[in-house]
Formats: sequence, C-alpha cells, structure tokens
Amino acid sequence: MLDHHAGGTPATPAPRSEELPDFGRPDLAALRGRTDHPVLSDVVAVLQRRAERGPEAVAYYDDAPAGLTSGD
Repeated sequence: MLDHHAGGTPATPAPRSEELPDFGRPDLAALRGRTDHPVLSDVVAVLQRRAERGPEAVAYYDDAPAGLTSGD
C-alpha cells in the first residue's frame, strides 16, 4: 500500500526478518503462583485444566440464523 500524501513511499514498514515471540503456550502454573487476585486465580486455574486436556484447541462459532445450515 502506498501513502499518496508522502510521494509514493510505503505507508507501512517492511516486515522484519526476526521471529515474533510465541505467546501461544504461557506458563499457567507460574502465572497462577504469582497472582493473589481471586478472580484471576480462578480463570487461570480453568485455563490450566483445559490446557492439560490435550494439545489441540478447537473453537467453533456459528452466526447463521436458527434453523439454517451450510447445506440449505
């Protein structure tokens, strides 16, 4: 994408070659041990139990009107 107000220079910087940090597997046990907030402790406990179930996470969202399927 070009920024027309800057004489054709790129509006966004070029991608960097270094990799981004992986935040996909936080250390939930360590996080749970560092917090004393009751709600956060409960949330982290639930996340920790879910993470221990298996390596594959699956999410599904369907916003189709009730009664309709993808084959209709």
